[in-house]
Amino acid sequence: MASKNEYIKKSEEVLKKYKNRISKIEASLKNSTASEKKALIKKSKELEEKYKIAEDHLNELKDTAVEGFEKVKERSIELFDALKDVFADYTDMISLEQIKEDVIYAKDEVVQYGMDKASEIEERVRENPLAAIAIAAGAGFILGLLIRRS
Repeated sequence: MASKNEYIKKSEEVLKKYKNRISKIEASLKNSTASEKKALIKKSKELEEKYKIAEDHLNELKDTAVEGFEKVKERSIELFDALKDVFADYTDMISLEQIKEDVIYAKDEVVQYGMDKASEIEERVRENPLAAIAIAAGAGFILGLLIRRS
């Protein structure tokens, strides 16, 4: 009897954690600008459905007599594993979306850096046109020597 009560208590704690995560997911989806928002919402609904099934099964488990407990417990473990798998899938989707956003941000930073450096070079050329011509001529001469040797 103690194992049934312990298992039920542990299952209730796990479901409570999942419910908190689902609430956080719903809140983040409302504010999300993710390009894959539809897929994330679909996965979120699947998550809620699995949660509801696990919650219903836990209630059934509470009402089960000690004799039939092990059989119902096995089904409960399967349902919790399915819920865990859906959470893992959702987490993977969120991670991929975050990576995409990070890559876009990095690309924008690189482009801005390149534009800043190009502006800096352009400004230096305007300040010292003779030095710029001398550097370009020297680079061209060295490149010409290298090409001729090949």
